[in-house]
Amino acid sequence: MRYGGILVATAVATLAGAPRAWAYRPFTGTDADLVEEKGVELEIGPVGYIRSESRGTLVAPSLIANWGFARDLELVVEGRQFIPLDPMPGEAHVQIVETQLDVKWLMREGSLQKQSGPSVASEWTVLLPETGQSHFGAEAAAIVSMRWPALTLHANGNVAYTRERTAGLFASLIVEGPAAWAVRPVAEGFVDREAANAVEWSGLAGAIWPFRESLSFDAAARLAWLRGPGAATRITELRAGLTWAFSIG
Repeated sequence: MRYGGILVATAVATLAGAPRAWAYRPFTGTDADLVEEKGVELEIGPVGYIRSESRGTLVAPSLIANWGFARDLELVVEGRQFIPLDPMPGEAHVQIVETQLDVKWLMREGSLQKQSGPSVASEWTVLLPETGQSHFGAEAAAIVSMRWPALTLHANGNVAYTRERTAGLFASLIVEGPAAWAVRPVAEGFVDREAANAVEWSGLAGAIWPFRESLSFDAAARLAWLRGPGAATRITELRAGLTWAFSIG
């Protein structure tokens, strides 16, 4: 699933997370699928990199833990750790961001579950406090996925009440190449808007390598443009990680 969103620059410097669904590596959006009941899936990014203007930030690590606690229901806990390489005076050297607790509900089984037609899910999120931010927020998302032999699409639409006490909107489209390929190309475009603050337009390209049924690796690069009050910022991000699934039943 997935968070929170917008990466914003405070004084064209400080990176922070805003509403998004982050629950399907290496994307910002997610898919209309769940781990199996009594199953666990860990999405781990050991290290990543974000550059905004002239400032670089390590993302080490990022973690999403998914647990199928009931039929058609999944509990998700997620967050990322930012380490600014050139912190500003008074800025925390280690920042826990994009922390959230989600429940995803598979509302309709479809092509992702080897049935006919689209797969449909919803996700309900509590945005948890981050470093330097003591407030909570909330988010609701609708996800529709469709798989064909040569192509898979995932569409996301989110509404949020952010930690900054503003309304947020997020929409993304994920495109995947043939599932039968050993390594499949993937891409994502999204727009993330936080009312009266900033709008982010983002494009991502990468690949997923299913090493075996329970383990896959991914890598991607993302380029985004953030427009805020009186300023525009370009953001570059590198992502790499793995997804590991296992059963506890």
